[in-house]
Amino acid sequence: LLDRFCLLVQYCCSTLRWHVAFNAARPAAPPEILLADGDEEWAEAMWAEPECALHPSVWQGGADPAALLGAVEGLVRLYAEHHKRLARDSGLERLAWEHTTFLSAAPGVELLLRQEADSAFLDVVAPIELQDATVALLYSEPGAEPPQPAALPRPRVRVLLSFSGQAEGSATLLEVVWPQSAEWRATAAAFALPEWGPSMCLSAYMGECTTNLEAKIIAAGRGRRQRLALVGALEAQFGARTEVDLDDAGT
Repeated sequence: LLDRFCLLVQYCCSTLRWHVAFNAARPAAPPEILLADGDEEWAEAMWAEPECALHPSVWQGGADPAALLGAVEGLVRLYAEHHKRLARDSGLERLAWEHTTFLSAAPGVELLLRQEADSAFLDVVAPIELQDATVALLYSEPGAEPPQPAALPRPRVRVLLSFSGQAEGSATLLEVVWPQSAEWRATAAAFALPEWGPSMCLSAYMGECTTNLEAKIIAAGRGRRQRLALVGALEAQFGARTEVDLDDAGT
């Protein structure tokens, strides 16, 4: 008797559908993870990973949901490492160089690689190393205590690159991925990312994005505080609550 359900795993701005099956006759055995079509190669490689939490010799969770959550989080990390290896072994020098200079070392990177003949399409979502004070601006509320930024979700940058032969990569999508829990989020016009240059690489581009967004978030946060102060002054002057509509663009 199998207890089977489907997990929807958010990864790289996509949704992975992984089916989980527990064997009721063997409650101490690890669950079986059935992956989506197209991931057969990784499904084989997954079991060769010594840190895979679903190995019978490693699994100790029984039917504990917390153990399953930890195992799935570990599988997501292994899934990212698998796509990094695909980039390294793609046979495209430009893509292998991106692996060496950025993908292999940057923490928290999610990526998907699709390769066709001598072309490849790389979807990368990477965190931005913003200062804690800058991150706190995304969640600040008037009159409330400043949030502790260490535990706050942070914006990320998504870059979709295409490679053809040994040519430089060209960007077909550049966007900021904002945390859903942020109190305010920027419009694309106000927080547009830098353009991708003809000789650009991911390492240099992420550095430009960090500098660019840091300055824009600080400016928008400063403008928002000034407008809230003005609203407070108007309320004190007229003795009634003022209706406020502050948009995310800082206007």
